[in-house]
Amino acid sequence: MKVLLVEDNQDHAELIEDALASSYASRLTLKHVGKLSDGLELLNNEEWSIFLCDLNLPDSDIQHTVETLQNLQSPSAIVVLTSLDDEDTASLLLGKGIQDYYPKDKIDSDMLARVCQHSIERKKLLRSLEEKNRDQQQFCYSLCHDFKEPIRKIATIVSMLKSDIQGKITLSEENQWSFDAVEKNVENLLAITDGLYEYLSLSQHSFENVDLNDVLKKCLNHFTKGKEFQLQQDELPHLQGNASQLQLLFKNLIENSIKYSKGPANITIAYKLDTLQGLHKIQVSDQGIGISPEDVDKVLLPFKRSVSKQEYPGIGLGLSIVKRILENHSATLNIESTKAKGTVVTLSFPQSPKTGAAN
Repeated sequence: MKVLLVEDNQDHAELIEDALASSYASRLTLKHVGKLSDGLELLNNEEWSIFLCDLNLPDSDIQHTVETLQNLQSPSAIVVLTSLDDEDTASLLLGKGIQDYYPKDKIDSDMLARVCQHSIERKKLLRSLEEKNRDQQQFCYSLCHDFKEPIRKIATIVSMLKSDIQGKITLSEENQWSFDAVEKNVENLLAITDGLYEYLSLSQHSFENVDLNDVLKKCLNHFTKGKEFQLQQDELPHLQGNASQLQLLFKNLIENSIKYSKGPANITIAYKLDTLQGLHKIQVSDQGIGISPEDVDKVLLPFKRSVSKQEYPGIGLGLSIVKRILENHSATLNIESTKAKGTVVTLSFPQSPKTGAAN
């Protein structure tokens, strides 16, 4: 087993090395460094079975180490070494970049070996699941792309047939209804494939410094024709994110406000910095038909809606796309809505910048 150990306390490092040596003997290869930067360099340049990392290091305090590990993309299993006071912090990292944590105040060779082995197996399982998920997603992604051409051909053939028949005879009311129904369902199919394509494409993203005012301005260009609404907005912040995804986020929120308003929509986008929680909070509010409290969680799921398709056409992907974009940005949303009075969607983005790209 090949172990990379990042620990600045020499006594702890020796205890950990002795504990692992007693369990793995000649099968152990261990490299010890005292700084996070040195550990990350080795992690990037070589393959390791497991990465044992202390939280508090000379070149990285606990908060910085936690943020680094959360964004770390590595094939190695990661185990955080903690003191008793750090266990709550370490437990929060489970599922967010690390496989396990181990209190170095009470080192036991058998227990440490079990933690390492379980972490390696957990990492293998996670990578296998991620690979299967990527394959399934790519399959669905390809299907969405491949479905569009035959759907368009159906639309073209129906349009040509309708034009040809109308040039020869007068269509009955029933015939006209049939043609309209086919055209409407073809439009719905195209909307569904476009929506799925957008939803599935959200797994790939890179981050940069983004001015949300520019993002919103580009988004509003999408609504230049046939969309009546009034928009009031605060000056928005800069943050680390993916500009195209954030533009899609605002587009879906504004489209929902327009669609679910009885008349021209009145939309407000407000911003405040919550310094206590370290969050950029952006509220998108309208005075539309609102959502029943029992439907709030449901509308965040793909293809789930709180109103009938007949009254308000759509495919039910808007808010699920918003939710997924926010997850990509380690952000959250909260929906407050009153039936017939309007909806307030609060987006909470972390103030601390994120580094790198996910997936």
